Amino acid sequence: MFAVATLLGTAGAMIARGQEPSVAGVWIGAITDDYGRSAPIKLMLRQDGEVVTGGLSNALIRLTDAPLAGTFGGRARSFTVPATEASWRATVEGDSMTGTAERNNIVGHFTATRGK
Repeated sequence: MFAVATLLGTAGAMIARGQEPSVAGVWIGAITDDYGRSAPIKLMLRQDGEVVTGGLSNALIRLTDAPLAGTFGGRARSFTVPATEASWRATVEGDSMTGTAERNNIVGHFTATRGK
């Protein structure tokens, strides 16, 4: 259900003074779709400058550690998960992420927290 994500917002973890916030880490959360189905999700994100890589697990669609890769510039981040076809949009505040994932006119609302 998830393929392309755009993460918009600010994060508390800064790469270095004067650089954009990092989204690196393991994010654990849940997603609920338009039909009321809920499931756990897990994003494993690595960041090297503007390059974001990692994996996505989503129990709702039986997806486990699907590779993802992408880039970001400024406050906009995007990545793709070739195994799926969804668009993600999220806001990151420190170690919290909220947003939506959309595929075939079905919208999922998700929240996730970055582990320490």
